[in-house]
Amino acid sequence: MVKKKDDELLEQVDKPKKRGRPRKNKVLSEIEQAVSEAAAQSQAEQGEQDEYLINDEALLEQIPEELGLLSLRENVLFNSMIMPIYETRETGIEVIEKAYNSSKFIFISAQKNSAVDTPKVSDLYEIGTVGLILRMIKMPNGHIKALIQGISRAKCLGEIAKASYPQVFIELIKEKSVKITPEVVALTRLAREYSEKILQLRGVPIAEIMSILMQVEEPGKLAPKELNALEDVDYERVNNAKNAFTHELFAEVGEKAVKSKEFKAFVKENREWLEPYAVYCVLRDANGTAEFEKWGDMARYDQKRVDAFVKEHAMEVAYHQWIQMHLAAQMSEVRDYCHSLKVALKGDIPIGISRMSADAWLYPHLFNLDAQAGAPPDDFSVLGQNWGLPTYNWEEMGRDNFTWWKSRFRKMAEFFDVYRIDHVLGFFRIWQIPMNQMHGLLGMFNP
Repeated sequence: MVKKKDDELLEQVDKPKKRGRPRKNKVLSEIEQAVSEAAAQSQAEQGEQDEYLINDEALLEQIPEELGLLSLRENVLFNSMIMPIYETRETGIEVIEKAYNSSKFIFISAQKNSAVDTPKVSDLYEIGTVGLILRMIKMPNGHIKALIQGISRAKCLGEIAKASYPQVFIELIKEKSVKITPEVVALTRLAREYSEKILQLRGVPIAEIMSILMQVEEPGKLAPKELNALEDVDYERVNNAKNAFTHELFAEVGEKAVKSKEFKAFVKENREWLEPYAVYCVLRDANGTAEFEKWGDMARYDQKRVDAFVKEHAMEVAYHQWIQMHLAAQMSEVRDYCHSLKVALKGDIPIGISRMSADAWLYPHLFNLDAQAGAPPDDFSVLGQNWGLPTYNWEEMGRDNFTWWKSRFRKMAEFFDVYRIDHVLGFFRIWQIPMNQMHGLLGMFNP
């Protein structure tokens, strides 16, 4: 029965066509060689130890016979696998919350048809996995991020009829113990190393962000020991950890914070730039990209659509406004402390902006988004420099007496006593390069 159901999970996977005896590729040969070498090393480290087994009977005994039921649309949770889950359905949210606040065990089964939004037990595969909820974060919009580890395969024996939320009777499926040989240890080590390399190329996924949070031992401690112990600062991981932490914190204090006089005053005073920026951040995160051209109906800034979006996503927008309020307060505190020591602060204003920034989304007419700034060839760079930043449409900026620049200077003056404009020459002329060119060689001065 188990094998039949397992086969059903794979029924949509195309079977490889037979093309004669396949040739072993270079990557496979390297992996096999690495496994062989690592296995020898593991054997040497372990000596002549007996083979041992993966077994955790104590944990299995804690699993109740009645569990909340969570359905997955297009994924399958396997034993020992740790999966990040972002749940948006009300039923799924309730199931995860109930489980997390009780035994932390949950029964997870894949849907036969991912298009079904509210599946019944009959819409799910009979064989699923008992998962242990390691971590749960409730987002400001009510959705849930959870980190769940597969503990044991199980069979659904039927739904609990009178339950207030989806619950089922389950029966654990006894697995064959896996013998851990030096080869298995070596393969595990190799898989971990390859995974780390892949993650470094692709960035930090949600699973790692949440695992970072799990390492935080004290409330309010923004960075785990692992990050603090690094010889060099890993800015990306620290930033991801802080973002995840502040989201969780805002989920707890957000409703009270947005009603405070301090928050309302900050939003009112900075409304001109703050609200568009916060909306930009929400859309960037929701679409998984800062390339606003890929945002569908919101690709072009439209005030009516933005107003409607703010009403629909009020707390998500408020989160980014709340972050900016605290950043401004911290920067003001630093400024005041420096002044108390009779120390002046000098800031820096770069001449350019990112073509995927909130400013470019809000004021595209003020920039030449079809061009990029850089520097001409010289003794230091024979091909010139391409900074990838859009140049300014000075004629358009002049129509409102350069309001955008004046606003930028005024905001900087709140925190700094003096500031430097990086590449001030850009106000008079800039090396402009066509968008289809990689190097600065084929640019020209504008104006």
